[in-house]
Order: sequence, then C-alpha cells, then structure tokens
Amino acid sequence: AHDLTATKAKYPAATIIGEFGGQLSGSGDRLVLSDANGNPADVVEYFDGGNWPILADGGGSSLELVDPNADNSKPGAWAASDETGKSVWQTFTHEDVARNLNGDPTQYNEFIFGLLDEGSFLIDDISVIEDPGGDNIEMIQNGDFSGGSADKWRLLGTHRHGQVVSDPSQPGNNVLRMDATGSTEHMHNHAETTFANGERITSSATYRYSFRARWLGGSNKLHTRLYFNRIPRSNLLPVPENLGTPGLANSTAVANHGPTYSGLIHSPAVPPANTPFTVSVNAADPDGVTKLELHYSVDGAAFQTAAMASADGTKFVGTIPAQAADSIVQFYVEGTDAKGAASLEPWKGPDSRALIRVDDGEAEDLDFINNFRITMTEADATFLHEVTNVMSNDRLGATVIYNESEIYYNCGVRLKGSQRGRNTQVRVGFNVAFPPEKPFLSAHRTVG
Repeated sequence: AHDLTATKAKYPAATIIGEFGGQLSGSGDRLVLSDANGNPADVVEYFDGGNWPILADGGGSSLELVDPNADNSKPGAWAASDETGKSVWQTFTHEDVARNLNGDPTQYNEFIFGLLDEGSFLIDDISVIEDPGGDNIEMIQNGDFSGGSADKWRLLGTHRHGQVVSDPSQPGNNVLRMDATGSTEHMHNHAETTFANGERITSSATYRYSFRARWLGGSNKLHTRLYFNRIPRSNLLPVPENLGTPGLANSTAVANHGPTYSGLIHSPAVPPANTPFTVSVNAADPDGVTKLELHYSVDGAAFQTAAMASADGTKFVGTIPAQAADSIVQFYVEGTDAKGAASLEPWKGPDSRALIRVDDGEAEDLDFINNFRITMTEADATFLHEVTNVMSNDRLGATVIYNESEIYYNCGVRLKGSQRGRNTQVRVGFNVAFPPEKPFLSAHRTVG
C-alpha cells in the first residue's frame, strides 16, 4: 500500500505486507514481482486502452484479474473493477440569469450535457424552468425518459453511446445511461435537446435547471449548460471512497475465464483476389485448449465459421476462402478450454475491428511513397462521413496496413480539420489512434 495505516483502516479485510514507495503510470507500466533471491516470479505490463480495460485508466476502477489461473501477462485476463453497486444518486440544481455577450440565439435553443473525459453515468429527471417563482415555464421534453426511449434527445459523437435502462436502485424507473468515449466540447460530442414549444433562451431571463445523476465509472466531471455556454456548470458526481476489493474476491472474478491469446495475425497482409488466406493466433489455458474457431464475415454479411488447427497445441491456424477483389473481411477467433469456458480474440468479437481488404489495386505503382491503408466496414465508413457525424471525436474501429505489410488491428479513426473541410472529400483529414501495446512504427499512439 502507499499508506499502510490509511489503507488498513479503509479495508480491514486486506492483508498488507508493506508500503510501496513508487508510482504507477496512468498510461501504462511494467510490474515485476520478485522472489527472495531477486528472480522475477511474475511480470505484467499493462496499458491504458486498446485491449486493456479503459475504465481502470484513473477513473476509479482498478485492474482486476478475472481468473487467477489465467495468463496474467495477457489483457484478456483482466477487467475493470465493478463499482456500480457502490455509487449513489445526487440531485444538482443551478439557477442564474442566462447572460451572454453575443445576444440571444436565433436558431438553437437547447440544454446540453457531457462528461469531461471518458466514463459512464446515469441521468434522470432533467428539468429547465424559465422564470422560476414566476411563470415557471418547463422547457424540457422527455426529461424523465418514462416512455422507455431517449426521444427528443440527440446523442452525438463521444456521447452517442447512450440507452434508456431501468434504474438499478429503483426497478421500473427509466433512466438514461451514458457511456462516453471521450470529452464533450463546444459544438458536438454531447447530449442535447431542443426546448419544447419553440421556447427560446433570453439573456435577461432567469433559469433554473436540475437533474439527478449517478456515477458508474471513469470520469465524474459532468458539464451542463444552456446553448452557447449560458449558465455553464461543472458538476462532480459523487465517487465512492471504498473502491476496489482488496482482501476480498475480485468483483469481476469468474470460476473459469477461458483461453488467453497473443500474436493474432492474418497472412498475407493484403491477400490477392481469388486466393485463400490464413489467420493464426497463439492460445493458452491452464486447463488446455480443446477447440479454436475462426469467425469471418465478408462485406457485412452474416458470420461464417471455419475450424482452426494446431500442430503444437499453441499456435492455431485457420483458412478463409478466396474472395473477390476489394472485398472486406472482418474476423475474430473463439477458443474453448477443456472445462468448456470460451473466450474471444479480439475480446469484443463481432464488435471488434480486425479487418482484411482483398487487393483492390490501389497500392500499385507506389514505388517512392509510403502507403497508409485504412480499412473499415462499409457501414462504419458511411457513418464516419455522415453530415451529422463529421465533427465527432468518437473513434470508429479500423485496421491499418502500412506499406502493404505492417498490420495494426483495432485502431480508432475520426475525421480531423475544420467544420467546413470535414464534409468535403478533397479537404477531409483523418486522425488515427493505435492500440497502446502496438503504437505506429513502435513510437506513435496517434497520427494525422
């Protein structure tokens, strides 16, 4: 523990063997557990993101082993601790004059909210009252989500992953769960709703807005405002003090997790048209790996399954049949151990983005320049360029292949550039984030 006395007081069930004087980096670090002779008994190198649990990136949750018998050097053996049962609802109320130096809005009259970093929270009972104590005009539509949907709300960019769920502390009460993948900002990447009945914000009028919110994980900094930064507030959602489970079973523990993986790769990097190609992966499990299957989808069609074989019980190889030029193949593998536990690689399975593009001829005659191939599913590529999404900072999954040989799975892509250029084919740019365990050219987490 960093502070033995304080930790013991907070977690009396924990067995603490001493104090740790070092610091663990939030962006990734390497931990070595040594025996009495100084020999390494266990080594873990963790990262923030990629295949590692993102909510453990300084947002309250800790990294927990799901199965102590699994290979803990692999990210598939870890999960972010589940803190959702410890958090509580809190009501926030703000009242002020909607003053602004730029006059009153003529087009947009909205209530807006968003986290200041990636994280998850619940929100309910949203209300905006004009002239509280006077006319008391309610301006919000569907602020309690009682109909079971987020109708009247627009969930944009990093805040598009929201859904109405039942309140875990009050079953039957509908609330909005938001899973933000990044920060809100001034013109997109937030949740917003237009005021009812054409109501407008007046800079000389007083407004009172209120809501209930409950932190689940990640950032607890929730920014709220009326349109164009009127009555802006940064709200700190309460985070429990008794985070994690030291001295007790891990909150995410399972009896048997299934195989862990390394070295997933397809070959060749850009397969020729009408020629079969392979996918290989290393799989391990303390109970033994009994079966590995390759699941693949061509151009968005239903997934098909092919068996994977191994000559040594560790490296498994499967074959994808020949495909036409310019086909896009998405794939993942599923392994089962001797006790019947299954796991996926990449761990999101059909929602991950390990992709193969059959040779389309685009890279021919490129003798003197580098080729940076971004492969996305057709649905993701279409959504990326939707006029209502071009300002999004939410990254969509992709595979990058550099110079037709270096493969990077599960990258994240967003558009970059001004709002005037992102929707123009000859001006649009791309910002690509790479998995932290495999940065571009071993050096760059992001490139433009």
